[in-house]
Amino acid sequence: MCNPPTDVDELFDCYNCTISDILDRLAPFAYIKCMGGRSHRGMIVDVMLCYECYVTKLKTRRLEKAYGRHPN
Repeated sequence: MCNPPTDVDELFDCYNCTISDILDRLAPFAYIKCMGGRSHRGMIVDVMLCYECYVTKLKTRRLEKAYGRHPN
């Protein structure tokens, strides 16, 4: 077991570094662009739901274009 710092400021810095390291390993930071993230009837739309909708729309448009070229 490591020896914790005796100074309060050093202890706080050590705590922040440790928590940041754990979070970076378990849940790395990622930028997610929310497309059409307006509220719906006063409720905030979840960012991941916006992203999933965006990806689904892209796939749908791609399939519609392919069908338009070869309808059978």
